[in-house]
Amino acid sequence: MSHWICCNSCFMSPGPERHLAVTNCCHIICNVCFQRGNQRVCLICKAKCQISPLSDKSSSEVQELFTDISAVAVKYFSEISKVLQFQARHQKRLLAHYQQKTERMKENGLKMQQEMQKMSKKISEQNAYISKLEMTVQNQ
Repeated sequence: MSHWICCNSCFMSPGPERHLAVTNCCHIICNVCFQRGNQRVCLICKAKCQISPLSDKSSSEVQELFTDISAVAVKYFSEISKVLQFQARHQKRLLAHYQQKTERMKENGLKMQQEMQKMSKKISEQNAYISKLEMTVQNQ
């Protein structure tokens, strides 16, 4: 066990005659202190509690509390890395979609401008033709 694991009441480390348990209020109590106190009340915070012996058979939740922090960091870094890669990949895909859409809109805008110029030119030509016809009619 790690050097910091000890009874929160007497501060003794575990040994052959001193076994540790964890309360559901997250305090560590040795069997000696536990026997001296009220077995339904935490010696540290005085809350009603249940106690579970620390062993290889402890629940995974309890075992996680005593796991080496570097192992926990590696585990969560790996999970965070997967999430980050997933999100980045989808953000990149969305960005590419919007870039393509923007490019198509620019192309369509350019085509519309060219079409408007053609139409303006055609209108000008038709107005000139109408003016010419009006002059011809007036001269007759």
